[in-house]
Amino acid sequence: MKITYNFTSLVAIGNFNPAIVSVDFLKRVCKLDFGEFVGESPKGFPVVKSINYSKVEVYVDLNRFSLRSPNFDEKTLIELTGAFEVYYEKLPYTPIQAVGINVNCNLSFEDTTEQAKIKSMVTEPQTYRDFLHSNQVIVIENFLSMPTEEEWIKSSYRINKEDDLSRSIECQRKDNIITLNYNWEAGDLSSSESARAKLLKMLSDSSELHAEFRGFIKHVEGDSK
Repeated sequence: MKITYNFTSLVAIGNFNPAIVSVDFLKRVCKLDFGEFVGESPKGFPVVKSINYSKVEVYVDLNRFSLRSPNFDEKTLIELTGAFEVYYEKLPYTPIQAVGINVNCNLSFEDTTEQAKIKSMVTEPQTYRDFLHSNQVIVIENFLSMPTEEEWIKSSYRINKEDDLSRSIECQRKDNIITLNYNWEAGDLSSSESARAKLLKMLSDSSELHAEFRGFIKHVEGDSK
């Protein structure tokens, strides 16, 4: 099986002021280096700001702040979580409700046998219960229903844990490719001290998140080591 990474992103949901975020603010105040400046959204739209660099895209609107990289590795996770920590330190009174990290990739296959094997794993709820050591998983499935058969299109799986980050995993078929999005989320940040502790854990454990995702891929491939 071949993995092609589409992006890694950190997304925060809350109340933001896009007018504050600028190339100068990120460089001079936050002292962040996202590589070569590529471009930004047109001026005159105060409710949306997008700034593109060679390594990261920064996007802010009134309810969403995101950092997005085309790469996935431990270094990328450290850069994204570290950049968000710096941003939040400079604007500590920004109301934030939830923060999530996403890894999005395409799974392609050598032949139909391998494709069928991986499909059977990613569409089976037990796969997620076993890997994440949970007794419960919320499942949403989409099928194309025809008179003689059903064709799988997409599945979403969510596991909530009181003492840990939530996980949401979505798999979608696109021709002979399966697109996988793996998400960690710390929610209810405005009302819960324990949730804020989860956020701090997520931001400081980039190596563990990277290892978890790599472990999930091995699990799907049938490698339990």
